[in-house]
Amino acid sequence: MKKEYKYHYVYRITNIKTNYYYYGSKSTNELPSNNIGRNYFSSSSNQFFIEDQKINPQDYKYKVIKVFSSSREDAINLESILHLKFDVKNHTKFINKANQTPNGFDMTGKVVIKDKGNGKTTIIPINLYDNNIHESVHAGKITVFNKKKNKYKFVSVEEYNANDNYKSIHSGKVSVLDTRDNTRHYIDTDKLHKSKYYKATTFGQVTVYDIINKIVKNVSKHDYDNNSSLVFIDSKVFKIYNSNGELVDIAYGNFINFCNTNGYPSSAFSNSARANGAPIYQSLKSNTSKKMKYKGWFVISKKITSLVE
Repeated sequence: MKKEYKYHYVYRITNIKTNYYYYGSKSTNELPSNNIGRNYFSSSSNQFFIEDQKINPQDYKYKVIKVFSSSREDAINLESILHLKFDVKNHTKFINKANQTPNGFDMTGKVVIKDKGNGKTTIIPINLYDNNIHESVHAGKITVFNKKKNKYKFVSVEEYNANDNYKSIHSGKVSVLDTRDNTRHYIDTDKLHKSKYYKATTFGQVTVYDIINKIVKNVSKHDYDNNSSLVFIDSKVFKIYNSNGELVDIAYGNFINFCNTNGYPSSAFSNSARANGAPIYQSLKSNTSKKMKYKGWFVISKKITSLVE
């Protein structure tokens, strides 16, 4: 006979020293808050992780995400959605080694959707996805690291582009194919060169923004180095305005070099960009100062990706 449990819950474990995370689900007859971190330390196969929680409890924080009284399946479904949302098996900040699904682990060939009719979120095979009745919960969204708050967050592309504190979890990473099992992963660039099993899916290419044609594309390293209209995708665009609010100039990429080359006050303009467009030299009074020419000028900076339609 299948054992019955009173509570089914989803939890998150955070190592507050390393900022590593673990998402899981559990069924128990104890109150979840009395269970996780006291009598239960996850089902992870990482024994160091399990033992370290017991030896150094001050380094760990536990959060019960949601409790279900209906069934274990509801908890597993939410756990699956969180695993896919953060892609925990490939994420460098998660201890989880695989993505949970309602039928086991791994999300190959599946997608998390919201039913437009009843508003419920669930997981379905990709071939059953229908734009008329389904909405992808990942459409137009990205997982980022908030550098200011030291936390991970799921945000819209618009919010990501407007916030300099956000860093894409794929920044500094490269898409690769593991030749041992033909699976795709995002890994640190240095790991690509240290393993004979990884092959970059864009080998020898650079992802850039073409400022003339206004498109994102992959080009060879040679083309990137020899074409000034191609800007690295992680760069920023800087718009320079005069005191009347008129657009005077636009810079892409290395702003300090651009300012020095064009005779602009690089330090003041950089400070204006960091201060979200604060006018420079506002306290200047001397008409003989060379800086007076730029009094009231300001700079607005955005990520290159904000230009992508």
